Amino acid sequence: MSSETELRKEKLQRLKENQQDPFQINNFFQNTDISTIVSQFSPLSQKELKEKNVFVSVAGRISRLHLIGGLAFADLTGPTEKIQLKLSENEGNQTKFKDFSELLDIGDIIGVKGIICKTNRGELSIDLNDFILLSKCLNPIPNKLIDEEERFRKRYLDLIVNRQNRGIL
Repeated sequence: MSSETELRKEKLQRLKENQQDPFQINNFFQNTDISTIVSQFSPLSQKELKEKNVFVSVAGRISRLHLIGGLAFADLTGPTEKIQLKLSENEGNQTKFKDFSELLDIGDIIGVKGIICKTNRGELSIDLNDFILLSKCLNPIPNKLIDEEERFRKRYLDLIVNRQNRGIL
């Protein structure tokens, strides 16, 4: 077993000790989906989104996780689209930020609640108010499956990593 897998299992154990076992959570209410958010709000400017102040509740798989100082960014991927998540440590979210940065991994399935916004670079995002871990990914997900035989043997991984094949399915 790889050290990455062991680290993910340790994170799961810490969650269980804090009564946050993701495998015991059996419901999460979504008021929209990622593809709807992208299609409806991509054309709007940063100012227009701020004026609208749209609150969403959506779930998906983390496909990228990046920490920069007091900011955490992640890509939340749905069946066809993805959207960026943004969480700042400075807004009184120290506990959420710590949980987000220390307990989540690429491949985890989470439910998020927040306000739709655009970053200064123009990237459509959800400014997180809250999140819940719905399912922990215990094995690291590869970036790509190059070997065709492996792609067919591990179809579940191919559909997670290869957006084009997921679209075909």
